[in-house]
This record gives sequence, C-alpha cells and structure tokens, in this order.
Amino acid sequence: MASSFALLFCALAIFSFPAVAVHAQHLLPTPDVKQGADQSAGFLSDRRPGYWLAETNDLGLWWCESGWKIGRERGFPDRPSDGRAKPVGVSAARGEFEPVQVILRPEQDGELLTATVGPLRDERGTDAPIEVRLDEVAYVNVTRPTDKSCVPGWYPDPLPPLRTPLALHAGQNQPLWLTFHVSRFTPAGDYRGELELKTTFGTVRVPLFVHVYDFALPEQTHLKSALGLGGGGINRYHKLTKPEDKEAVFDKYLKNFAEHRISPYSFYDYAPMDIRFTGQGTNKHAQIDFTKFDQAAAKWLDEFHFNTFQLRLRGMGGGTFHSRHLGQLEGFEEGTPEHARLFQDYLSQVERHLRERGWLNKAFTYWFDEPDPKDYAFVVDGMKRIKTAAPGIRRMLTEQPEKELLGQVEIWCGLTPKWTPENVRARRDAGEEVWWYICTGPKAPYVTEFIDHPGTELRLWPWQSWQYGVNGILIWATIYWNSSAAFPPPKLQDPWADPMSYVSGYDFKPGHVGYWGNGDGRFLYPPRRNPESSTEPNLDAPINSLRWENLRDGMEDYEYFWRLQQAIERVQARSGENELVKEARALLAVPADISKDLTHFTTDPRPILAHRERVARMIERLQLVPQVILHDAPLLQMRGAGSSAPDKPGETDCNSPAHWDGDTLYLFNSAGHPWRSSGPDLLHLTNDYRRCEYDNKVNGGRWIECTWKADDGTFYGWYHNEPGGLCAGTRLTAPKIGAVRSADNGATWRDLGIVLEASPNTLNCGTANYYFAGGNGDFSIMLDPEREWLYFFISTYAGDVSEQGVSVARMSWADRDQPGGKVFKWHDGRWREPGLGGRVTPIFPARIDWHRADADAFWGASAHWNSHLDRYVILLNRAQDKDWTQEGVYVTFNRDLSNPGGWSAPQKILGSLRKDQWYPQVLGLDKANCETDKLAGEKARLFVRGQSRWEILFQRPGE
Repeated sequence: MASSFALLFCALAIFSFPAVAVHAQHLLPTPDVKQGADQSAGFLSDRRPGYWLAETNDLGLWWCESGWKIGRERGFPDRPSDGRAKPVGVSAARGEFEPVQVILRPEQDGELLTATVGPLRDERGTDAPIEVRLDEVAYVNVTRPTDKSCVPGWYPDPLPPLRTPLALHAGQNQPLWLTFHVSRFTPAGDYRGELELKTTFGTVRVPLFVHVYDFALPEQTHLKSALGLGGGGINRYHKLTKPEDKEAVFDKYLKNFAEHRISPYSFYDYAPMDIRFTGQGTNKHAQIDFTKFDQAAAKWLDEFHFNTFQLRLRGMGGGTFHSRHLGQLEGFEEGTPEHARLFQDYLSQVERHLRERGWLNKAFTYWFDEPDPKDYAFVVDGMKRIKTAAPGIRRMLTEQPEKELLGQVEIWCGLTPKWTPENVRARRDAGEEVWWYICTGPKAPYVTEFIDHPGTELRLWPWQSWQYGVNGILIWATIYWNSSAAFPPPKLQDPWADPMSYVSGYDFKPGHVGYWGNGDGRFLYPPRRNPESSTEPNLDAPINSLRWENLRDGMEDYEYFWRLQQAIERVQARSGENELVKEARALLAVPADISKDLTHFTTDPRPILAHRERVARMIERLQLVPQVILHDAPLLQMRGAGSSAPDKPGETDCNSPAHWDGDTLYLFNSAGHPWRSSGPDLLHLTNDYRRCEYDNKVNGGRWIECTWKADDGTFYGWYHNEPGGLCAGTRLTAPKIGAVRSADNGATWRDLGIVLEASPNTLNCGTANYYFAGGNGDFSIMLDPEREWLYFFISTYAGDVSEQGVSVARMSWADRDQPGGKVFKWHDGRWREPGLGGRVTPIFPARIDWHRADADAFWGASAHWNSHLDRYVILLNRAQDKDWTQEGVYVTFNRDLSNPGGWSAPQKILGSLRKDQWYPQVLGLDKANCETDKLAGEKARLFVRGQSRWEILFQRPGE
C-alpha cells in the first residue's frame, strides 16, 4: 500500500500511540532526484499561461488563471498582435469564491506602493455585492524535490494578505492573488471594475470583469471531507497561552475551513462532550453534559455547514499496521462485560443525542489506521463492539475493501490508487460510502498535495471524485509545520523558509531527518515570522496557500456537477428523456482531456474552466424561470376591513391571509385592525363577518398579515404594528412585527409580543418618506415542508440603504408558542442576527434609499407555494418615490426557503396601476386542495389591495 505515514502521524496525535518503527510496505520510497545543472526548470518556466496587459520600459503587467504556478523568472507573455489587452476576467456562481492572478514584472528594483480595487458595477452603474481580496503570492525554496517529476526552485505557495509597500525585484515576477467572492444576492450578469496599482514606476489601471451565473452554489457541500486540524500546533506557532486566545484563533481556522468548503476532523476541541461516570460497581452509569458541544455543533454544523466530524470514542482502543492496543474505561479493559456495559451506556446516549439534533449522519468514528491483514481480526472485533453499543454511528476505516472486513465498515477510505470505478460501485451498491485520501503517497503520476507539483492537481481531485463516484476526501493534516524528529524541541521548523515535510513519530528519534515531500500535510501557513525567536501572541487568521485555494476551486466545481445532476432529474421527472436532458447528461461525464484516469490528467486549467462554463450554462438552461400570464377576469372583491355589507367593500391595507377549517374558508382583512370573513369558498365569504379582538391594547394599530394553522388546531398569526409618537410633531412611524395565537380561528387573539423590529438607533425622523422613519414590517410568512422553520419575508426600512429592501428571518416552528427572542435575521450569510434589533442582508436590496425623495425599492412580499411549478413564489411591490408610488408588481421564484440567495431576479408582471394599488397577492381557488394565500396551483386569482380583476396563470419553463 502506498505511504500514509503522514496520516499515521495524525492518528498518533489523536490516540497517543507509542513510537513504532517504519513499515516498509506502507511507504512509497522517495526516488533519488538528480539535482545537476542540466535538469529542466519544469512547469515553473511553462510558456502556456499568461495574457498581456501593459508594458513600459520599467514594468510589465500580465495575468493568468489561478491554476498556474508562475515561476519567478518565467518570461513575459507575448503582446497580442492588435495590441489590445484582454481584461482580467472570471466567471462565478452566486456564493462562489473565484481567484485569478495579476503579475508584475519590473525591469529594475522598485516597489508596489498601493493596490486598490474599485467597486464592480453593472451596465447601469449599480454597485455589485462582490468582495475582492488581495493577497501576495509568496515563494518557498524547494531544495530537495519531492519525486522524480519535480525540480528544485522557488515555488509559489503561501498567500499572505497583501501589505504595501511590497518590494519588486528586477527580472522577477511578483504575482498578486485576487479572490472575487460573489454574494448570494448578486444578480446574474456582467460587472466591471478596476484594479489600481501605484508603483515607483507609475500608476497602472487594470480592467476587471466578472460574469455572475444565474444560480447559486448550495450552502451545503456534497463532496464530504475530513482534514486534520489540531490546536496544539496553532498555539505553538501563534504563541498562545490564554484559553480565550486559543479558542479565538482556533475559531478563525475553522471559519477558514468553512469558507473553503472543507470539514476538519473536529470542530469541538474547545467544546467537548463532558462524559462522567457516577455510582459504584454495577450501578455505575454515564452522565453526559452536551451543553458546550451543542453550542459548537449548532454553529459549525448548522450555520457553517461542515458535513462531517470525527466522533472520538472514549474507552476504545486503536492502532496501526505496526502496533495496537485495547482501550480501558473506568478501570475495565475493552472486551470485558463491565467495559461493554459502560461503553454501551455512554455511547448509546451520544448516538441518541446526535440523532435528535440531526447530526448523526455527519458523525463517523475513525479509531484504527491502515491495518495489515494480521490486524483484521482485531479490527473486526472492535468494529463489532461499536456496532453493538451504538448501531447508528458510522465506522470509517482507512483501508481498501478486503473480504475479511466486509460488513464491518460503513465508510471505506483507501489511498487513491486503490480504487477503480468497479470497486467503488460495488461498495456503493452495498450501501456503503467510499472515500479516498492522499498524503506522502501517492506521488507522481497521481494527483498529489505537493508544492512542487502542478497547481491544477488539487483542483482536479474533486473532479476525479465525481468521475469515480467517490463520496469523500481525507488528508491527515493541514498545519503540519514541524517535525519533532528533524527539529527536536525546543526547535521549531519555519515552513516559510523550509517547505519540506519531514518524518516524525513512531521510532523516529530526535535528530532523525526523513522526507515525506514538500507541503505534505501543510495547506495553511502560520504567522510570517521566526517561530523560535517570536514570543508575542499572534491572533491573526491562518494564511492560505495556492494549493488550498485550488482545492476550494475543485470543491466548488463539484457543486456545479451536483447542481446539474439535480436540474436534470427535475426536468426528466417532468418532461422525460428529451434531447435537452441527453445533452445535459453528457456534461456530467468528466472529459478525457481533463481526466482520463487517475494518472492521465491535464495540468492546464483552461480545459477545466471551459467545461465548468458549459456545465454552468446548462444549469441556467435547465432552470429557466417559470412564466406568469395574466388574463382579465370579472371583478372579485374582498369584503375588506370595516365594510358594512358585502356590497360595500371596506379597506384592505395589507396582505390578507386565509385558511381552511373543515369546509369553511376564513379570510382576514386589516386596516389598522383585522376583520374576519368566512364562507364555503372564496366567492361566498358571507357566512360570518366580524371584528377580531385582541386580549390587550398596544400603541398603534395591528394589521394581521399572516396566519398558519398548526396540526393540533391551534391558530397562529403575525401582525404589523405601527406605534405612534416616535417622531414628535409628525405622523411618522416605524413598524414592528408581532405574534398572536387563537383558539377560535382568529375571532379573538392572544398577543405573544413583538418578534421582529429594527434597532431603535436607526430611527430617521428627518426622512423624506411619507410614512416610515424606519422599522421592519409589511411581510408574509411560509413554513417549510418539514415544519421545522417558519420564514418571514419582511420589508426593512431602517438603517443604511445596504440593509433596506426585502429581507428574510426565520424561527423554529417549535418556538411558536414562546416566540420572543426566537426569531433570527439573515445577515452576511448566516441566521445569527437577533430579530429584535439585529442587522439584515436584503434578498432584494433597495436601489435608492427609502429616506430619499426619489426612493426606489421593493417591499410588501407575499409568498406562497405553487404546486404546479413545484417552487415558492413571491409577489413584490415596487415603490419609486417618497409617496410610495406603485411602479409595478413583480414576481420571483425559489425552490428552497433555506436558500435566501436562490430567488430569481424579479420580473415585472403588472403595471399601469394607481399610485396606491399595493399589496399584490395570489389566492388559490381549488377547495379540494385547500388552496389559500399560501398554496396555489396552475390557475389562481391575483388580488391587489383586495380587488381581483385578473386570473393568474403559472407556466413551467417550456410550457
């Protein structure tokens, strides 16, 4: 088996194995490398990459894709025959990070004084929510190549944040690494900007171009991963001693992992499960406090979407091909009845808790590493003990499938050369997962992790995972900065000065120098300083590497394939195996010119990007948004709030929710206070008509905008409240959103309090707006299909214009009876801002500030699930001045409530309205399906402020 010493070192750190000898079967020997002057400079001098930008006598400027590693001395690219520069350009989906390199090549020594990126704007001049990060591409000196495919030289790898002035050296390339992060709320289209570089040779302005595809990457990553990360090395190199500093910096490393779509072995180093055993003898039992673990898991599994974690097993033995040992629990050795009882007692509690919290499917055990055949019986016995104690916990083994092990492993994780499409398929057909790993082996000609290998290799690893049907990837470490053998304590290796990963652990004595390869187990860099002489604590985030960034690109590429596959399945289910489906399915195959097999693949990123482009365009074709058609129809009038008779309509001044109770339809209209109509259907709401009553009095009116009936018959509502007296001498208000509950279908309401409001610090009494000085209101709600989360689509009028528009918040449905403080707003990609006073990131941002006389913004969302389209629909108002003149009614679609970035660009469906014709909403007509304002089908009625003059028809793409 190819070498996995690096992986074994990780196991050593976890299980504290005794030192053992090298096992030759598990090593790929490092080839002798000829280091003479006749050796080729390799890919560092590759002439393929690069696009000319500008050139003077003193400075040349060019750019290239992120998959190239640019040698310091590589020559300047040829100038195009027409002399016109190709703008620095990338394409990306919403939610994606996409890097590119801009290279400065001076003819004499100088400095880069400043580097700034102006806003990226669309053709109308509107700023795009696209962030640009600037890093320096730094170099490390490889003196001992990893294998025969490599050569000595200065290799680009660390990517420290750009700090100016930056020295520029005559005749040497200095790349800058630009990373574009496209927000999930960025509309599809083209955006242009400029990178300004001020140097001692003058100022250069570089054109930038970003194309945003019309889809978002899933928040959850579908290629599973487990990469080693431990706090010990971080603390040594960052010189951290205070517990709060250790946790803060570890948190930054975890966030970096999340941003790279990579899951670490453990997110809970500083938040473990507190497992204790109390009692005596046979009465001894386990007590587990999950408080700290749950807080960490909710953050990193639920919010930051790690898709796996290693569950460490207390009392479980372990080992490697070299040695093994049994575990102990409370003085009882593994294999004894006493140990088995305690082991099952505590581990079954862990299993049950993880299942209840929805985390069990992300957990795996990894307790034995790379067994030899002589270890198989020992491994099988241990696997059986785990299965008996907690059958739902998945068991991983870093070994290829062998007949003696079958039936005892849920996750096979073998070295990459051990897998073929056939044996991958066999294990998946058996209901098992297949992962694979790389470390010090394999080496060339396989995909590797080494600094002195081409940059495309790690990007291609997820492509090969898709190609072979592999479920997950594993690497033993990401911060292996030091070998205790090559650098006996108190010495510390400086990974900035020495890129080699040296052997350590087992029987390697202090002073032993062995070689695993340049960059093995090292994807992040510590602070850029001497680790031995530096003593001050450093609280900075980790420093990325070029390889780490390319791995993220590959993880994102995998999501393109996943999105395309999902789109194909949806279209095929609706339309069958048509020509478009066949064309799309062909794109799911990785082209042979990108990866023919595990040892034949491209080193050029351009074919990769070209196929990615084809996949993206097909995703856009398959997810064409539905069409909405309006037909004139006989007038249908809601009774309205306060109307005296059915033929005398009253006011309808907000969304009008409806619900069914048996054969009776109830509908609420509000104009400062709610009224309820009822009847056998929407056309006959005359059975009962009454003013609804609250159990309390509050400052200002309360408009019931949304309702939902629970399975137990309890009826819930949410109101828009406009308190008075906020701005002295004016009628201005700032709405809030509150919750109510009813036991009689809304005839009477119990007020549960305010659940959503803007910060009081954002009140703007000097506003030009006719109605609002701020606030959160004018909203609708939807409950997800699993009845787990209730989503609020709210209009936000407060604060800076960047927080104005239509935003989203959510609350656990389980908290509906005690909702105070339980609603959280979507902000900066997470559901973390409190509903009471928190910030928001709008899903439909205001174009011009609500508080200007020429305000331009969407507001008043009305949401429903459309059973014909199989997606959610929102109707929006658009106001175009301080008086809220209605410019038109818009529609937008989304398949997933949990993805705020998934809403399509709003399309105008209705104009030529009176300036106060607001509150568009759909009401379904099918009584058999209990359609309401929250559920409609192919045909429904469109209401605007309580009047319907239109039938609305929803058509699927292609209908």
